[in-house]
Parts: sequence; structure tokens; C-alpha cells
Amino acid sequence: MSLGRFLGGVVVGSALGGLFGLLFAPRPGTETRKLIQSRVKTQCDSTVTLCEDALHTVQHEVDKLGTVIQTQAKTQSEAAITALKDNVSAIQSKLAAVADNLETQGRDALTHLGQKVGEKAGETVGTLVADKLLDKRAAVENT
Repeated sequence: MSLGRFLGGVVVGSALGGLFGLLFAPRPGTETRKLIQSRVKTQCDSTVTLCEDALHTVQHEVDKLGTVIQTQAKTQSEAAITALKDNVSAIQSKLAAVADNLETQGRDALTHLGQKVGEKAGETVGTLVADKLLDKRAAVENT
């Protein structure tokens, strides 16, 4: 096969293909381009709508998550406050018991001290009275 025949076949085939394409095309080129543009615009609009819907869904889920987080934070903080109040109450009870114990020990110490002072005071008063009586007796005897 020669190169001339091959190139002649390509030219004839291209011409016939173009002719048949124009004869059997369903619509004119301008109409086909408008149809393609319309379909591309429709697909773009659909994509924008899908993206907007996805954005609204994400925003809704974020809002729900925020509410859940706020509820959990409130619950946990209330539990922490309750635990702190319980601890404060326990500490107050222990301090009251310690104060009662100290009061009892102080009272007992003062009572014991009072008894010791009373014993010493009684001995001293007894000695003073006895000395006075002896002094009076000696004075009476000397007279």
C-alpha cells in the first residue's frame, strides 16, 4: 500500500464522516451547545444545593453536640458541687466533734485544777484557822 493511497483514504474518510455527521446530527451545534450548557448549569445548581444541605446538616449536628456538651458540663459541675458540699459537711462534723472533745477535756482539766486548788486552799485555810486558834489560846493563857 502506498502512502498516497493511504492519505487519499484518510481525506475521503474524513470528508464522508463530517458529511454524515452533519446530515444525521439530531440537532444543530448551537442547540447542542445550549443543551450542554443547560445540563452543566443544572448539575452545578444541584451540587450547590447538596453542599448547602450538607452545611445545614453539619451546623445542626454541631448545635446538637454543643447542647449535649453543655448538659454534660452542667451535670458534672453539679455533681462536683454536691461532692464538695458533702466534703464540707463531713469536715464540719469532724470539727464539731473535735470542738466538743476539746471542750470536754478543758472542762475536765478545769475541774481537776479546781479540785487541786480547793485541796490546797482547804489545807491553807485549815492551817490559818488552826494558827489563829493557837494564837488566841496562847493569848488567853498569857493573860
